[in-house]
Amino acid sequence: TKVALSEVEVYSKQVLEFINFYVDHLKNDFNVYNLEQAYTLEATIDNSRNKLRKNAQKRLQKGSHVQGELLFIDIVRHFERIGDYSLNISQALKKMK
Repeated sequence: TKVALSEVEVYSKQVLEFINFYVDHLKNDFNVYNLEQAYTLEATIDNSRNKLRKNAQKRLQKGSHVQGELLFIDIVRHFERIGDYSLNISQALKKMK
């Protein structure tokens, strides 16, 4: 649905913000890397994932297209994994400091 597409777009921007966060530190000042901000970004992604799953469940209960909602949930899951990997990268960068 258009609503689900809009939700995925907003979610993808959160994930992209996290990626840009650690890429900027790699390009610029690696010594001021803020791991706490990385944890905050990852928590935001996790919270959004939970909200998006609930929204998909509500749409399914109202009779939304099952295949479309399953695809939506799968996309959300993949983006959340990218967020997890981003946190792993952030933790590794902090150790390299």
